[in-house]
Amino acid sequence: MSDTSFSDALDTLKEHLVGYDDGVEQFKLALLTGQHMLLVGKPGRGKSYPARLFTGCVQHARLFRTQITAYTMPDHLVGAPIPHTYLEEGKQVYNTDHGILNCDFALLEEFTDGPVALARSLNTVLYERVFEVKDQEPIPAELHSAIPTANKAPHGEEWKAVWSRI
Repeated sequence: MSDTSFSDALDTLKEHLVGYDDGVEQFKLALLTGQHMLLVGKPGRGKSYPARLFTGCVQHARLFRTQITAYTMPDHLVGAPIPHTYLEEGKQVYNTDHGILNCDFALLEEFTDGPVALARSLNTVLYERVFEVKDQEPIPAELHSAIPTANKAPHGEEWKAVWSRI
């Protein structure tokens, strides 16, 4: 599929997603630049559905999708530590096979429902495309773009570092 026909295919989404013309254009921009896009709207107003449609337009794309809660930890997104390595060697080494590091797109639903510390810990993965921990060599992230959704964009000093990068 040529770049033009792909762009045209995305434009057909505008016929089905009333009020998301800007969102389709932003998704095109995210695809071209490898940046992320944030979908903010009131509960039940359809943020996740367009995000799934956007990522579904890219053939063979690997999608990591999760809903963020107050109890979500970085391990839930990156991968769990390998228990026997920790118990036997005292090293914290992660199994990252099916997490956010090995996907093309990450759909992070209700992103702001999680603690700000979680969002900050994701900054390195989202913007430098690398996961770093003390007992393991830095692991490059294959992530192309993330689409966090939120019911509201939180304000306050603690979120400044996060919002400056989305």
